[in-house]
Amino acid sequence: MSESTDYTSRTLVNTLPEGPYLVFATYPGDESLGLGGTLALASQADISIGIVFVG
Repeated sequence: MSESTDYTSRTLVNTLPEGPYLVFATYPGDESLGLGGTLALASQADISIGIVFVG
C-alpha cells in the first residue's frame, strides 16, 4: 500500500439527496439501525422524514 492515501476518493456520498424521505421498517428501531446517521443528518438539514412501520 502506498504511503499517501487519497481519502476523498473513498467518500461514498458528499451531500444528502433532496427530500422528502420515506422509510419503511418492519420493527420499531430498524429505521435507526439501518439509517440512523442519514436520518439525523437529514433532520439537521430540515429535510422532511416519514417513517412507516409495517408488520
